[in-house]
Amino acid sequence: LGPQVLAGLVIIIGLMSIIPAMSMEPTVATRAGDMPMMEAIAQARTPMWLMILNPIIGAIGALIGGNALKR
Repeated sequence: LGPQVLAGLVIIIGLMSIIPAMSMEPTVATRAGDMPMMEAIAQARTPMWLMILNPIIGAIGALIGGNALKR
């Protein structure tokens, strides 16, 4: 029961973290060669497909790790 609960929490918290990112306007601009690194880091956006995939991979890892400890 523990690994399933943890996997559920990972998915719920992961999906909740996507909500603020969905409200941000998408940027398609590429980085100019003279842009300072700190400014480029501040303007960086994580791709939506990665934000959706992270909780799924985390939940699978929680299930696999939890079942490995049972053996």
